[in-house]
Amino acid sequence: MGQTFFKVGSIMMNNPQSPSIDNIKSVLHTYDKALRPQVAQCQDIRELLELVCDSCQLDDISVLEFFVNEFNIEEAKSVIKEYKKAIEELKATKLSQCLNERISYASPLECEIVTIFVDEVANKSVFNDVKRLSSAVFKDLSQHIRLNVVEDDNSFTITCSFPLILSEQLITAALNNIDVLKENKVKKLTIGYCTVYEVNDTSTPTKCGLMKQMMLSLNVQLINSTAENTTIKKEAKLLKEKAESSKNEADLLKKEAESLKKESGSLKETLDTKNKMLSAYKAESDKLEKKAGINNVIAIVH
Repeated sequence: MGQTFFKVGSIMMNNPQSPSIDNIKSVLHTYDKALRPQVAQCQDIRELLELVCDSCQLDDISVLEFFVNEFNIEEAKSVIKEYKKAIEELKATKLSQCLNERISYASPLECEIVTIFVDEVANKSVFNDVKRLSSAVFKDLSQHIRLNVVEDDNSFTITCSFPLILSEQLITAALNNIDVLKENKVKKLTIGYCTVYEVNDTSTPTKCGLMKQMMLSLNVQLINSTAENTTIKKEAKLLKEKAESSKNEADLLKKEAESLKKESGSLKETLDTKNKMLSAYKAESDKLEKKAGINNVIAIVH
């Protein structure tokens, strides 16, 4: 997957028609709210693509595909198509062939790990069954869950990573789909520190684990909110500085215009004075010519 993002990034970096970083940020803000705090911190297109890559699942690069289509980056469309073809082949692969293979980097934090213990042998399932189970349990939120590894024992274990700020939504979704967990022979489901479901345990999630997970999630949301507010304040400050700079430029232009107006008025006065002088000179000249004409006539008569 990383190679695909690298190729798309290279195409965008070398294409003068590619969208600006601000345009891409705007699209990502709209497309995926969970990425907003991190998007604000990205300084260039490469960092944005790395962020999107880290948030994508192996079999779902819809975010990348979305803005490739949104900005009509033709050269990158073939790269997306090639990757999707390879993924379709992977989906049909027996799960037993993917055991203990690292699909993506797992979060180093336990609070960002989903673990699903399935009471079934891996060779009865295909890779796509993992995606299907995730979608059935977490619904639309499954797009934010990134598969890390499938491990084998007498049954198999699915380990995934997720953004900590989605803890409450994921736990709620799972609790609403307990029947799905039972139908798919899930023995146990943990989301971070919270054991959401366990066979033969009809109680609600343990209060200690749930509270710990929720407190961590709320703290991260607060930190992200603070960081986002700081970024917004910085952007607002820059806009204010630009506005003040524009105002100063406008004031300067106004002063220059007033100065030009005064100069224009002064030139007009000078021209008027010269026109009057020319008129007076012409009148005097005409008078002298007339007098000279009379003198000539008198001289001829004599």
